[in-house]
Amino acid sequence: MKYNLNIFIVFVAYLVILSACKNDSESNNEDSESKENSFILETDSFSLKIEKVQGYQEGRGASRGEKSIKFINQPLKDIIKDLSDETKVNWQLDDINNYSLNLTFESKEENIKNIKQIIFQSLQEFLNFKLSKEIIKTEVWVLQVINEDLLEKKISKDKKEVYEKIENNLFSISNTSISDLTRKLDSHTQFLFSYDGKNSSTYSFNKLSIKNLEDLKVQLEQDYGIKMVKEIRETQVYTIEDI
Repeated sequence: MKYNLNIFIVFVAYLVILSACKNDSESNNEDSESKENSFILETDSFSLKIEKVQGYQEGRGASRGEKSIKFINQPLKDIIKDLSDETKVNWQLDDINNYSLNLTFESKEENIKNIKQIIFQSLQEFLNFKLSKEIIKTEVWVLQVINEDLLEKKISKDKKEVYEKIENNLFSISNTSISDLTRKLDSHTQFLFSYDGKNSSTYSFNKLSIKNLEDLKVQLEQDYGIKMVKEIRETQVYTIEDI
């Protein structure tokens, strides 16, 4: 009887150890999966969190305030293009990196320098990609202001924050210049846009069609006094590739 009791005790101890090992393994797997799907950087000056979007998530958006930048369900290409200071660049993305991200940057101090560079370097560290560049001749839609009075009616009243969203293939953005609008249209359509004018005022653009080019042409001209003109131009092409 005593012999059987000892066996029982040893068996119970074995089950406890086995359960603990299993829990540790599951915990390690969860930690590893968490690191693959998210990136967190916390300093005395700022906090940055990047997450891969898991599964289907409806709607996309972004906002930029005086001390924060936020992207919701945005493709990597669009985020990098938004962070870039290049205005006449066509961004391409290989299939491997074709996923969307949630990204939140919050500053704890005033006037942090190189915010875009910090985010870009963190994206590279998290996703392990590189950029290659070439120059090609391609079709470009050039935006030209033909009715300044009509455009002036759309000038932004709130200058502190930029807000954008996409719903049902309709794109809206506030407090943005025409030059910045071309970059957004590059990202959200299959075409390349450019603006050569000097107008740096910011406007609100509401429910622009990003699926039908003809609808977009009509909207911009009738509602904003902006004409789209097709040209062939030399253009820088940046391709985002896995390392």
